Amino acid sequence: MKRIYCNTAASKRVFKNLLLGVSFFALAQEAAAQTYCTPTYTYNCSSGDDIKDMILNGAAGTMINNLNNPCPSTGYQDYTTSTAPNMSAILIMGNSYNGNVTTSYAYASESVKVWIDFNHNGTFESTEVVATLNAISNTSTGAITVAVPLTATAGVTRMRVRLVYTSSATSIDPCNNASYGECHDYKVTLQPPAPPNNAGVGSLISPDATPFCSNSMKEVSVSVINLGSNALNSANINWSVDGVVQPAVTLPSTLANYKDSVTVVLGNVLFPSTTPLQIVAWTDMPNATTDADHSDDTLKASAAAVLQGVDVHLSPRDTTICQGGSVTFDAGSFPYDPIYIWSTGSLDSFITVGAAGSYSVKVQNTLGCFDRDTVAVSLHPNPLVNSIAIVDNGDNSFTFNVIGAQNISAYEWDFGDGSTPVTGTGLPTQVIHPYTTPGEYTVTLTLSNDCGEIKSESVVLVGTPTGIGSHSALQKEIRLYPNPGKDYVTVNASNNVVISQIDIYTLTGQRVLNLPAGNKQTIDVSSWANGIYHMVISTDKGRLARKLEVIR
Repeated sequence: MKRIYCNTAASKRVFKNLLLGVSFFALAQEAAAQTYCTPTYTYNCSSGDDIKDMILNGAAGTMINNLNNPCPSTGYQDYTTSTAPNMSAILIMGNSYNGNVTTSYAYASESVKVWIDFNHNGTFESTEVVATLNAISNTSTGAITVAVPLTATAGVTRMRVRLVYTSSATSIDPCNNASYGECHDYKVTLQPPAPPNNAGVGSLISPDATPFCSNSMKEVSVSVINLGSNALNSANINWSVDGVVQPAVTLPSTLANYKDSVTVVLGNVLFPSTTPLQIVAWTDMPNATTDADHSDDTLKASAAAVLQGVDVHLSPRDTTICQGGSVTFDAGSFPYDPIYIWSTGSLDSFITVGAAGSYSVKVQNTLGCFDRDTVAVSLHPNPLVNSIAIVDNGDNSFTFNVIGAQNISAYEWDFGDGSTPVTGTGLPTQVIHPYTTPGEYTVTLTLSNDCGEIKSESVVLVGTPTGIGSHSALQKEIRLYPNPGKDYVTVNASNNVVISQIDIYTLTGQRVLNLPAGNKQTIDVSSWANGIYHMVISTDKGRLARKLEVIR
């Protein structure tokens, strides 16, 4: 039949109605037997009888929003395979959803019927009609409300929206031939009602498929999804690596709607080799309540470093060397032709150093994987000593103190008379040694540490001496008075000796005064702290140590 174009809208509507009656009569029996049938039109949208806009606002922010779409030549368009945004919707069973179907036709002669195949059997049945519009035009809002029953079958199914030139949607069939109009099919996903509070883990976000090196730290993150009908304000996200439970994290932001998701960083994980690590993440306590559905709580995934990395451990580790010594650090050997870059500028796999400091190396292979390591070298100083201070106690015993000893780990006093040496660790302490036989004895102090030893010797004379060359005779040639002293003390030598230098030390070996040559010198001790001091007097006949006591 050929369409007749009349000069008036009224005559056009009369002609359309005649065509509709013929079409419905001829095809009524055939339509009922079709499964996901393809509806046909004799004249489709040639007079503006189109679906101009199709809008359905679904759950979780999904929607069908197909605006100003062109009418196909057959009048039928299948959008179920479309990958364009906003061309499918999620519908929760038991809920209702609002939308609009509008037309470009100027007169209120278009009607619309909407079906959803709730039982997924491929047939749009009368019980599956979810919305109708009667006698709409381009000035109509075309508002529809789609209710999804709780008895629907969950899953992906088809929604059909059919516009036909007719005054009532009652007569619109999902499959038959009509004169004028347009039909769309869309994909919708039916989901059962979500529990009020439910959180799940969706997927492993990182590490992703990008290859990375072993012996490297990688951020592990997952997507967390709101699978409840309430806004998800809080949840615990637990996780483990190869069965070892890690510290849990909390939801970083609110997920307002069903199926809203957020990426949650769980932490950093070391991938020591190319062997895959098993990552397990699971949620609990959504909105501080017990999760009602555990089927979607847990994600199990594996992640692996694809590239063989470098793991540098310098040998030896932090080291102490003695003055004048050296140490060699070895970075090891690795596959894939590594290069070595030391902080010293060396490009060898090892370096030898003899100075204190920090030394580092970067080793990188041809895969681009690298690692760094750093060691510290400290310098152990040699033992040092200034002198031995000796005080004659007047009863054939002597008090010995060490002046200016440093860097000492062990000591030994040998008093030269065959007695058992006095030993100890750390700095030498004051020691008093009695002699039983008169004579001249050489006192030897041996100081040592890990880097060596040093000796200091002094001579003591026990008994009645003859001649000024003896230690006791030298003591008689030099007077120290008053001792104890309060404000001033005087050192006075006879004409038989010449004083070349006087040094005064605390008991800890700190020098507090150094005086030049002079046989008579007065020393101001008025500002000194109370206590015992050691005075070392150097003369042309030898050195003499005297005890000086300051008392307020």
